[in-house]
Amino acid sequence: MKKARKRLPAWLIIPPLATAARCLRQTYRVRVRDDAGVLASDEHWPFVSTLWHNRILLIVDFFPRRIQHRAAALASASRDGEYAAWFLRCFGYTAVRGSSSRGGYHALIEMRQQLEEHRRPMAITLDGPRGPRYDVHPGAVLLAEW
Repeated sequence: MKKARKRLPAWLIIPPLATAARCLRQTYRVRVRDDAGVLASDEHWPFVSTLWHNRILLIVDFFPRRIQHRAAALASASRDGEYAAWFLRCFGYTAVRGSSSRGGYHALIEMRQQLEEHRRPMAITLDGPRGPRYDVHPGAVLLAEW
């Protein structure tokens, strides 16, 4: 019988990692090119923004710092997703829990609510954690169409 490994709680692990990410952030420069002016004013809000799953750590600088506290992002409903949700919260994001394999429909409904009622910009990965890599899953497209 396999013995289950004890996991450290997210509240203990993630804040130091977020601090490390903030320190690392000081070593590089991010240039945001927003030709349509979506980030410049609330006129085009809400909107859905996407990234590939293997670029998830870029969420730290995905939206300009001045609007991160208004943005929401999707984090898996799994136990590992709790770490991601804590990480997102450390940078001011609202975490919506769910994935294509666990709680996807409910997550889609909650993301729609965040878009409509709270006018939050939404960040979502296109290909999900299980892949295949760079294969677009329909969730982001459905959310943007709504």
